[in-house]
Formats: sequence, C-alpha cells, structure tokens
Amino acid sequence: MPVEVINLQRKFEINPLLLARITELGLQSLKRSQDVIALIFINDQRMRNLNRTFRGKAKTTDVLSFSYKNEKSLRGLGTPDGEIVISLQQAHKQALVAGISLFSEIVNLVIHGLCHLKGYDHELGDREALLMKKAERKTANFIQKSYTQWIDSQPENHLNQPYGGDQPFFQGKIPDTPDNR
Repeated sequence: MPVEVINLQRKFEINPLLLARITELGLQSLKRSQDVIALIFINDQRMRNLNRTFRGKAKTTDVLSFSYKNEKSLRGLGTPDGEIVISLQQAHKQALVAGISLFSEIVNLVIHGLCHLKGYDHELGDREALLMKKAERKTANFIQKSYTQWIDSQPENHLNQPYGGDQPFFQGKIPDTPDNR
C-alpha cells in the first residue's frame, strides 16, 4: 500500500482507510502513484517540536512535509518516499475559522503536503505560490471527483463515510486570491 496512516494523537478520531484512499488519489493526480507516503497525525506539542527542529520556528503549524525520494543513503532501507505530518489540533482550529468540516481541512492539508512533496514551494515567491495554488486546485478537483465516484460505489458503512456525513469541500491550503484564479 503506497500510503501508511499513523495516528499519534488521541483527541480527534480519524478514518485511516478513507484518508489513505484520498492521499492515493492525490498521488495519482500529481503523477506520483508509485510513491510510498507516511501520513502522520500528531498534536500541537509534537508539531511545535518538529517545527522548531526542522524550520527553526518555535510555534505550531498545521502541516509539514518531508521528502526522502532523493536521499541515496536511505535507498533499500524500506523508508517511505515522503512524510506528511498534520497537527489535528491546528487543523481543527482552522476548520472552525474557515467554516468547513475537520475532514475537509484535513484533505486540504494533505493536498498541500503532497504538492510540497512534488516540489512546489509557495514560500519562494509569488510566482511559485501561484504555481503551487494551481497544482493544489487541480489536485483538489481530481480528488473531489474521484472521491465522490468512489464513495458512490461503496456499500454503506462507517468506514468510508466522511466525518459527520458532511459534503466535503476540497481546495488545498493556499487561499484563492484575485491573482491566482
């Protein structure tokens, strides 16, 4: 399985099967179907520690991505091609502010993390942010369509239902602005 879901927090319930499937769809959209990804959910304290260690920022953040695809020293060791680490506490806060479900926010952060693993980096300037937003939008549209088809083809059960039975809204993390529509 190209996606391993690891839950290292206890406050929020997640659906590993559904999140793995959505991440696989994102990989497919980005032409990275063969990549092996670890999708890791943590709390704010762990995220603060990771953010301080790897980015020098002593505060929490919502998502961090780590790519190992070009690490020759790791080849043959069974390591994933990349990791996406999400703070569910931060995702929950952002979902409330945005007026969307936690499920939709998680998927938006997965999309953002996948785009970083693909090589997009919005922090390098306006042009790069625009390119990343376009990749996020394309990936979100692909996931939305494929997810709806997949859910419709599944028998009714709790394993494939989004949290709270909501209609998800996927767009990626970078907000739409008049410049990048």
